[in-house]
Amino acid sequence: EPLKLRETKKGVFVEGLTKVLCKDAEGALRFMSQGERFRTTAATKLNDVSSRSHAMTELTVTQTIVQDEDESLRTSKLNLVDLAGSERAKRSGATGQRLQEAK
Repeated sequence: EPLKLRETKKGVFVEGLTKVLCKDAEGALRFMSQGERFRTTAATKLNDVSSRSHAMTELTVTQTIVQDEDESLRTSKLNLVDLAGSERAKRSGATGQRLQEAK
């Protein structure tokens, strides 16, 4: 089932996005590798493994900062988005089903 983008006063989010807590970079990379298995790809003139499905990864890193006796949190977010078929259709040589996927 397709996920939906929603917007609130706090910002834009993806409804139903899976959230996983990772304690280190190795855990995050392992989870991203699992997600890679769900991608659909096909060859075009421009790219042997062109995306045929959208993918989104939101990486949130939270760091605890301790100064003297004060403690605060610093949070950063990185969004990685792969849009299926975003190559220029004419240059990619896409026809038929591949052309429809790019629309």
